[in-house]
Parts: sequence; structure tokens; C-alpha cells
Amino acid sequence: NHYENCSDAMKKALKLILFPVLVIIVAFTVKDTKKKVVVIDAAHGGTESGVTYDSIQEKDIVLSVSKYLTDLSDEAVVFVPLRKDDSYMPLDLRLEKIDSIKPDMVLSLHLASDADMNKHGAVAHVYKNDVYNNSKKIAEHLLTKLDEGDFTVNEEVQESDFYLLKNVKNVPSVILEMGYVSNTQDRAVVTKEQKEKQIATIIANAVKF
Repeated sequence: NHYENCSDAMKKALKLILFPVLVIIVAFTVKDTKKKVVVIDAAHGGTESGVTYDSIQEKDIVLSVSKYLTDLSDEAVVFVPLRKDDSYMPLDLRLEKIDSIKPDMVLSLHLASDADMNKHGAVAHVYKNDVYNNSKKIAEHLLTKLDEGDFTVNEEVQESDFYLLKNVKNVPSVILEMGYVSNTQDRAVVTKEQKEKQIATIIANAVKF
């Protein structure tokens, strides 16, 4: 009986020691295998074309890049598009979908246009809220990687109060205008399939940091 009691006591002691160790191992395993979830918001859609130049429409180009990004999902990051086709999604519905997905970050793809046709280069926008520092860090990293990939960028991240940025809660969010359709140089870039794929690849690699 004495030995049985000792044996039972040792078993209980081992359980008390091993259980927290097991919890720690499982926690680290989950953390290591957890994919980063990035929502891709392809702006506009349907009857809302966004900025245009002749037959070029913002809604088509951002959707194209969004599709390339979705295809680049891997073991490290999964890209979840808000729209998969040429359909319009109201901003409130976009926000509802983002909230239900609970992503690690949101990237909204846009193009820009300006009366000054010399304006060119990618522009990143963030909103000054509780996750401002994280959003700005991501935006700066995106611009740096695009610049390293020989794309023209405007290096200073813009603080903007776009509706989507203001209303995404507690998630780092960036609006990336990939270029100006009003500018000849940018227009030549964003309308080429190879360049769209290159932009998508740069973004996919950048958000893994």
C-alpha cells in the first residue's frame, strides 16, 4: 500500500509538471503554424468604376491585382478578397465582412488620378487611430519594397480619413494607390499584366514581415 500510495503521488506530481509544459508546447506550435490573414479590398466595382482614363477603369485593375494576390496565398499568409468579380459592394458591407473575418491586416487597393498629369507614383494612406503605428509601419514597408522593385513611389505615408480606414476597428489598415492613371508612366505600368503580377508578388512578400 505504501508503494501504491507513493506511485499515485508520483503520477499526480508528474501530471502537474507535464501539463503546463504541454500547454506551452501546444501554444508555440499554434503560434508558429498560424497563418497571417490579410483582407484585400479591391475598390469600387459594378457601376462604380473609380478613376478612369479612356477605357481604363480603376475597378478592373485593382480586381486584377487582388486576384493575383489571392493566388499567392501560402503557408505563411492567406489573402481574402472582399470581392471576387465585377460587383459593387457598399462600404458598410465591406466593413461587416472585415469584422467577420477578423484579419491581421486590411489592404485596400486603389488607383489615383489628378488634373496635374505629372503627378505619379504609388501612395499609401493610413488613419491616425489606436493601430496607427502598426499601419504606418506596414505602409512604409510596402512602399520600400515597391521602390526596391523599381516602381515609382511617394515615400511619405499620408495620414487620411477615408471612410474605410476610419471604421475598420483595431486592425492595421492601409489604402494603397498603386499609381496615377492620369500619368503616362504610371498608366503604362498598371495596365500591363506582367507588372500587375509583379506588384502582387511584391505586396505578398512585403506583408510577411
